[in-house]
Amino acid sequence: MHGFNKIRIQKWLERKTPPFIKSVSRRIGFTHLFRSLFLNKYESEMASKLEWGDAMKRLEIRERAREYWRTYRFLEDIQAMIGLNNQSAVLDVGCGIATVLHFVPGKEKIGVDPLGCWYAEVYEYPAPIRVLSGQGEQLGFPEARFDAVFCSNALDHVSDHLRTLSEIKRVTKANGYFVLTVEIHPAEHDYARDPHHPHTFSKKAVRTMLETTGWEILFERETPFLGIKQYSLGGETKHDVELVIVAQQEGCISHTSSD
Repeated sequence: MHGFNKIRIQKWLERKTPPFIKSVSRRIGFTHLFRSLFLNKYESEMASKLEWGDAMKRLEIRERAREYWRTYRFLEDIQAMIGLNNQSAVLDVGCGIATVLHFVPGKEKIGVDPLGCWYAEVYEYPAPIRVLSGQGEQLGFPEARFDAVFCSNALDHVSDHLRTLSEIKRVTKANGYFVLTVEIHPAEHDYARDPHHPHTFSKKAVRTMLETTGWEILFERETPFLGIKQYSLGGETKHDVELVIVAQQEGCISHTSSD
């Protein structure tokens, strides 16, 4: 069955299911089970983002998303640290629809996502944002191309996280910055939670991955992971934890780390 048809069936079932049953089903993990059985990794991602494209067309929703970036992902502090301006080149790996590119300055702002072309069909990104289809493991850009690269709640979605981190390093300028946001869990071993989360990381694992791929941490803070979509739409939020990190390539540290 074509992916779009399977997603439509899932959404139809969700609309027809009484709210109480949907709430119970989420708590016991039935929604994840359904997606695991009937949707592949990318179809599951598409299902979770289908209504998001229409919502982000509304100014009040974009402002709620901006508020989320400021409050829970420390965007103002990070912007002051990395100093992006109207001439900067910025990349967002695994950009999704509510990409940070909406909220930072830059002459060239590019998002890369496996579903990039599909996102562009359901949502018109404001200029100068360009969104391309692509994988974090193989970024189609020359070396030292970007002043800053963001990767927000996407590293646990990729197939090869170490290769993705190495690719991000390759395309970041030597004195540029890498801004990583990643959901963290207490479990020390990596495991797949569902089709679109093939990895699960602890804080220690994230630090080890960055060290292994040649990054040094300037800024690191834990923050509640409520879910930008849920927060912006006023739905039921999550109660997990994210780690927000700003890093530079080894030997290029120009700021003091902050906790």
